[in-house]
Amino acid sequence: MNYLLEKYKDEEAKAKDFLEDKNTLQGRILALVEDIANQEEKIKDLRIHKVEVKNQINEFEILLDDSKVVDENLLNENARMKAQNTKLEEDTKVLLNNIEEINQKIELNAILNDIDINELKLLTQNNAVVQNSINTLMSKWDKVNSKLAEMEVKSKNKEEI
Repeated sequence: MNYLLEKYKDEEAKAKDFLEDKNTLQGRILALVEDIANQEEKIKDLRIHKVEVKNQINEFEILLDDSKVVDENLLNENARMKAQNTKLEEDTKVLLNNIEEINQKIELNAILNDIDINELKLLTQNNAVVQNSINTLMSKWDKVNSKLAEMEVKSKNKEEI
């Protein structure tokens, strides 16, 4: 009986050990199942994150393409405006020269407006009168000189005789 009892105790100890091993293994299995569930959830989250990242990459590529188009348009417009600016600068130079010529003409007109036409006519008449007077005086002077010359010649002739 002792033998059976001992055997029973050994078997009971073994059963307890097996039960403990079973409980430990079940706990580990539960932990592994939980870990697998967590890992599957993480994989699902990572897949969702991967899709979101791909979507963001696609959005950034679209934005980049849009930015390239806008950049190209701005560069084209900048080149067009540079050409237009150059033309406008040349036109401005021509217009400034025209303005300078017009200003000079305006100054000349102002000077000419200051000259009174009636005054010019009067001065012309006065000049004509003075010129006539001078011509008359010169012709009289010539007559006087010629008379004096004749008188001198006569007086020399008288003295020689």
